[in-house]
Amino acid sequence: IYPVYSAYTTSGENKPLIVILSNTTLYITGFKPNNSYCNHFVLPYTELNTVLIGPNAQTMHISNYDNDMQCIITTGSENVTNELIGQMEMAMRRDINKPRLLAVKQLNMRDMANLRRIICKQTSITKDEEYFHYSIVNIQDYNSDACETPLGPSKEGPLMFKTSENDTRWETAYFILKAGILYMLSSPSQRLPMRVLPLINGACQGARRVYNCTRPHTFQVQVGTITLHLAAPDEYVASEWLQALVHAASKTYNHREKMPAQSCSLLMTSEHILTVREAFPCTLSSSLALREQHQPIKGAQALSCAAISDITAFRLPCAEQSWCILEFACREVHESSGDWILYFATNAELEKFISTLEMLWAYHNEQDDCFPISTIPETDSLSRKCVDTYNMIQNTWLSLQMNLKSF
Repeated sequence: IYPVYSAYTTSGENKPLIVILSNTTLYITGFKPNNSYCNHFVLPYTELNTVLIGPNAQTMHISNYDNDMQCIITTGSENVTNELIGQMEMAMRRDINKPRLLAVKQLNMRDMANLRRIICKQTSITKDEEYFHYSIVNIQDYNSDACETPLGPSKEGPLMFKTSENDTRWETAYFILKAGILYMLSSPSQRLPMRVLPLINGACQGARRVYNCTRPHTFQVQVGTITLHLAAPDEYVASEWLQALVHAASKTYNHREKMPAQSCSLLMTSEHILTVREAFPCTLSSSLALREQHQPIKGAQALSCAAISDITAFRLPCAEQSWCILEFACREVHESSGDWILYFATNAELEKFISTLEMLWAYHNEQDDCFPISTIPETDSLSRKCVDTYNMIQNTWLSLQMNLKSF
């Protein structure tokens, strides 16, 4: 069983999937909006013919003998792809039906003539530049507005609280409202919440002012049997919090809401680093209810491009997580308006990217400066934003894994 993704659409959306290898059949399985399982691609090993592996083993194109059963999946990880191919071959050897072994072809950037031609047409990259890196990542705009999300407002800050109306003792905590959930933490640096209160889907019975309280600027939130009394430092902050809580409670969760980061292809040449949205054939996304969101284009679309020599900062998290932030002195702007926050599938993929980038940056650095790598503090608001997005991406298979026994 391997967690993978569908090939992203031209809007950067994809779906979490699971590849299941039985004793006779390959299954690619996902889930419906009600979290029930659904097979999106089923192919007996006797009909499995070829697998085309994309550059740096980031994608897999699976096909039968008649070429009328095809799908593209992305792993974002060379290790996962290689292990999956190895297990497929082993399963076919053990199949009692004795199928012919599949043909496997590994592509590289020299094989991607159409992609290279479009990149040269849309950016300042020349046809003579050599390609050193290719990976499937999630990208988030550094300057995107995080105050409002599809699931309601985001807000955070310290508040006084108590959980009983008869309790005379007030305590201090740090509260974070995000995606319709209110988190209560002991301090901003703590990531493990003391309480988690869902407000969406009717979980919140109400939020209102409390006027007859000994402490001013007080309001309360009713979630199930829990009544949480909160107090702000002034009337303005209390009003902001109350409006945000009421707004968040009125939302209904929708699996189709847009993720804060979208998928794209990340490439590096001898001179440039760029993000591209490729036009993968829509072979699987139609069955994933994405066809109406998939806007056909004639080819790949360059999102953003920068000279490697213009990188001014490379920031990594304190924790062992596979994301990074790139800042530039200048660059060619297309769809993305800020610097880049990149989320890789694994730490191994991030480390390969860093190694290649450091090598190319040093080659272009005439002043013999050190590569501008640094660690972003956990207490930094941008770091917390990135950690939240990273955890959201990592947990996309959670529903699949939790219900796997019922499959």
